[in-house]
Amino acid sequence: MPIVFPPPCRPGDAIAVVHAAGRADPDAVAVGVKALEQRGFIVRYDAALGAGSGYLAASDEARAASVIAAIEDPQVRAVVCARGGYGAMRLLPLLPARLLAEHPTWLVGYSDITALHAWAARQGVASLHGPMVASLPKHDDDTLEPLIAALAGAPLPLVGTPQAGAHAPVEGPLIGGNLSLLAALVGTPHAPSFDGAILVLEDVGEPLYRIDRMLTTLALAGVPGRIAGLVLGQFTDCGGYSEAAATDAVTKLVADWGVPLLRGVATGHGAANRTWVHAATATLDLARGTVTLRDLATDAPASPDARSAPMPPKLTLGATALGGPTGLIEEALRTGICTAISVEASRAGEVVWRLAAGVTAQTPDAVRAPVTPRTVFDVASVTKAVVTSVLAGCAIERGLVGLDTRIPSALSASGATLRDLLRHTSGLPAHVRVFDAVRDAGGTPEAAQRAAERAFAAIPSTGTPAPVYSDVGYIALGRWLAALLGGSLADAFANVIATPLQLATARFGDGRTPIAGADGVAATEWCPWRRATLQGIVHDENAQVLGGVAGHAGLFATAGELATIARSLLGHGPQLLAPETVAMLWDTQHRVEGGTYTLGWDTPSGPRSNAGQALRPDSTIGHLGFTGTSLWIERERELVVSLVTNRVHPTRDNAGIRALRPALHDAIVRTLT
Repeated sequence: MPIVFPPPCRPGDAIAVVHAAGRADPDAVAVGVKALEQRGFIVRYDAALGAGSGYLAASDEARAASVIAAIEDPQVRAVVCARGGYGAMRLLPLLPARLLAEHPTWLVGYSDITALHAWAARQGVASLHGPMVASLPKHDDDTLEPLIAALAGAPLPLVGTPQAGAHAPVEGPLIGGNLSLLAALVGTPHAPSFDGAILVLEDVGEPLYRIDRMLTTLALAGVPGRIAGLVLGQFTDCGGYSEAAATDAVTKLVADWGVPLLRGVATGHGAANRTWVHAATATLDLARGTVTLRDLATDAPASPDARSAPMPPKLTLGATALGGPTGLIEEALRTGICTAISVEASRAGEVVWRLAAGVTAQTPDAVRAPVTPRTVFDVASVTKAVVTSVLAGCAIERGLVGLDTRIPSALSASGATLRDLLRHTSGLPAHVRVFDAVRDAGGTPEAAQRAAERAFAAIPSTGTPAPVYSDVGYIALGRWLAALLGGSLADAFANVIATPLQLATARFGDGRTPIAGADGVAATEWCPWRRATLQGIVHDENAQVLGGVAGHAGLFATAGELATIARSLLGHGPQLLAPETVAMLWDTQHRVEGGTYTLGWDTPSGPRSNAGQALRPDSTIGHLGFTGTSLWIERERELVVSLVTNRVHPTRDNAGIRALRPALHDAIVRTLT
């Protein structure tokens, strides 16, 4: 049967919390609801419904009615059960047989909710075996993120320990859940189809003899001969046995089932409860110790070469823009402008709006993870403003250099002044493909870096004072500042900026080894030279051969870290520079005719600026990055909007960011003001 996947549910969408089974601790439900709200979801919950007597949250009819109403509500994208316990089976005769098929909505829960997953699967609709609202407080901190990722259409793989035995990878629908419920459903019209399935089993509070009896029930029903593979989740509180000992015992009980077996998967009633998509096609690969799902949008494997994929449609504004910034972000992800996006906005030093959405990658060779506020992005040319310009201000404050000091000839043949390098009037060209010659020459990365530095230093100035946005000039400037401040540019950034502001992840890489992030790194372009997707390696090719550290590009950071730097420059938090130094860097008097740059920072270029129209142009300063990033600061109202995306993933030919940036900035500023 073809499987229907409900539409993605992302921050800003509505989630309904329902009582489908037993009574729940109202305090635990309140904590779980708050956790979902803090992640940006609109949570609809009727607390009065769960105040039933006995072991059920409410009567069967009341619980069934609440589930039906939530699924039929066109605004609700996901229905999350408050708790399991007992009672979901009692709803099966009361729920319409085609309800989810007619109103595809994500149904979330585990334990007793296994009965409802079987109900959904019989309609050909996928559901999410994952944490419930009342259980969120007891699970570990990493349980919520996989749920959010799966709701958004980017489920993470399940990881476990393969049982000994040679088995090729197997594929089939991923079904199952709680062993007690599955054994109780066997022989009824409500049992799931086991044919060709990868069966997941977990349980809690059952002595081993009862587990033995339930597994025997499945065996007598012929389940072992019908399934393609078996996954054992958590078996907790099993009559005094530890989870590991109980898993060992269960493994022995199913040893003669003769199917590939993966054990120790973090799903069930333990501290970790990783979400997986019930009824989705999955591959169980013992060699890798994983269960991976196909893409939810197509139920087909992703293309092995993302370059061959058609370009996504252009962003349409219309009604979506009326939905505010959240609607625009959802539209950007839907239309393929990027796969990952994170935004942070603040006013007067206080964060007032934040949203992270999407997945870090879509190409099969990259790591796919849900985007959170801690996801790291290649900020590209925003490096020029938040690193190189700030370090120039530091060097000036320390008396190491003046605006009219000329760069040493060993670093650049241009003889340009610091002022001209900062505002792009050095006479140096915009871009030179030094990386081509360096790569063709071969040799060690260190030798390639020295060759690249010599090549850039030898580039002369044209002698023309007209403004030319120059990566070459900022490469020279970065090397000059490193020499003035001691050590490398990466060291200077760490000492002068990252450490005082306590930036946990912002840093430069080495151009070769992927960096890691707390919640992953957004992938950028598929690189034909490396024949791989860049993820955690700087996108700019010249920065790559310069060891990943350059004045024009190379910084990896979160949206929040860029905003923290901006707030510091506005006078909030630890101060990187004196107010008069910041005023000098941002003084529009440094702009020349035909140019928009001050000393390292850009200004809006008229009504069609990427900054939009809601930020006041005479008071706004900022910078763009080629990878789809930007930072804009309106000084008068102390507004900061930090936007990071991976719009070049998997190809730089995607230009939809041009429409998204101004529309999103305008929507955010309207929200703030």
